[in-house]
Amino acid sequence: MDLTEHSIELVRRRLELEGLQADLQQADAERLPFNDASFDIVYSWGVLHHTPDSDKAIAEARRVLKPGGRLCVMLYARYSWVALGLWGRNALLKGRPWRSLRDVIASHVESTGTRAYTRKELRKRFAGLEDLRVEHVGTPYDRRVAGPLATITGARFGWFLVVRGRAPRV
Repeated sequence: MDLTEHSIELVRRRLELEGLQADLQQADAERLPFNDASFDIVYSWGVLHHTPDSDKAIAEARRVLKPGGRLCVMLYARYSWVALGLWGRNALLKGRPWRSLRDVIASHVESTGTRAYTRKELRKRFAGLEDLRVEHVGTPYDRRVAGPLATITGARFGWFLVVRGRAPRV
């Protein structure tokens, strides 16, 4: 599923090259065209932080998850090497150190309005899921920004926050 027909077409071509098939649909993550409790697994990697109303998209992901179903979602981490590097380049070095990480990320990452979260914020948004885990994942982007510091600190300040959990069984 993707918001744009262009992206769906790119995936369709890639699947053809690999000899694979899938049911691809153009849809909006904030208004999923599926019934409640439709899916055993909801997986989203690096998408929901780009939607205009990320909280609504997160609620939709939870809505379509079957009882006992698993969720895996990756969102950007506000307290990460990448965010700190963006702040250094787009706030500190430009003489505007008062700019917040949230503001810098929203205006300098991929698409305007992109969000990055704290673990606490994501625990709140996904509260109620069983076996809820919110974990930082280190990335090559972190190593590019922080060099050996990223290796020393491990995933603690990784750019990705991965949320995993299970919908409560009824």
